[in-house]
Amino acid sequence: MNTRSALIGLSVTTALLWGCAPKGRNAGAAEEEQKAIPVVVATVKPSDFTIYGEYYGKISGIEEATLVCVTGGQVEKLRAKEGTKVKTGSSLGSIESARTENAYQMAMLSEKVAKGNWDRQKKHLEEGNASQLAVDQAELNWLNAKAARIQAAKARKGALCITPISGEVIARFIDLHQEVPPGTPTFTVAQLHKMKVSVGIPESEIEGVSEGSMAEVSFELYPDRTWEGTIKRLSRVLSSQKLTFDAEIHINNTDRALTSGTTAYVKLLRKKLSDKLVVPSEIILSDGTTKYIMAVEDGLAKRHNVIPGDADESLTIIKQGLPFGSKIIVENFHLVQDGSLVKVNRSKS
Repeated sequence: MNTRSALIGLSVTTALLWGCAPKGRNAGAAEEEQKAIPVVVATVKPSDFTIYGEYYGKISGIEEATLVCVTGGQVEKLRAKEGTKVKTGSSLGSIESARTENAYQMAMLSEKVAKGNWDRQKKHLEEGNASQLAVDQAELNWLNAKAARIQAAKARKGALCITPISGEVIARFIDLHQEVPPGTPTFTVAQLHKMKVSVGIPESEIEGVSEGSMAEVSFELYPDRTWEGTIKRLSRVLSSQKLTFDAEIHINNTDRALTSGTTAYVKLLRKKLSDKLVVPSEIILSDGTTKYIMAVEDGLAKRHNVIPGDADESLTIIKQGLPFGSKIIVENFHLVQDGSLVKVNRSKS
């Protein structure tokens, strides 16, 4: 081979080497980029968090009374039916009322006689013509007569179906000429311009709940409508049977859309928290013993072991383990491990 041929061969070889080197480096970078897992991140910032409780309860009139016939008997008259507006003291029906009326009049007379005898015995005692024992016996007779008169009055009210409240008859349990046993309910009267929903709040959820707490009430019968209400009564004693705190929520019912006895769904405002670290609940992963969240640091996935706190249906407060400003992975978080190469496709605010 002559000198000219050798120089030509060297030039060609050098050119080939010069052309291949950059291409190798670009291919390596491209390969690394292809290995990177695409993710979407969000920066953790302080935010407010509202905690709600969700419960089911029964609705009833703001004031409601069920009348009961103590003595029983045959139904003689009916003066009201469902929907009838009534006033306090009105008689809605009669169940052998003459019998209970006579018993009531006799009880009142017996009380009057017993009271008169007691007064006389006290006067005789002052004059020295009676013993203290006689006075005490007379007082006992009067107290017994008074108790009998109270029971007779109760029986009379039951037989005459006398309502103790004004409102609307929402139920009638008796029919004309029906023979009813003692203790039979006759009518239910309720005030329906406002309604109350009774719910039980578990001990673990009572923190932050108080009288005046806001609630949103809805019903299956009205899927597109909600009622705003507030807690008007809250028991501070845990029920031994239900292991809950009883709460009473009042809502307006001016259009009379709601009826007593309907099941209500209650979304109750429990507490509002400020400047909390809040993340989507779905990104919290578990290895069986520890909860953790995947974030991005310097192009790599970084595992943060965390302690979750309060949560709702979609968000969770992180109490410990994740600093503010972290870029948490909110999409494809399940595809990465600690140290995985990642590529941030997009950042959410």
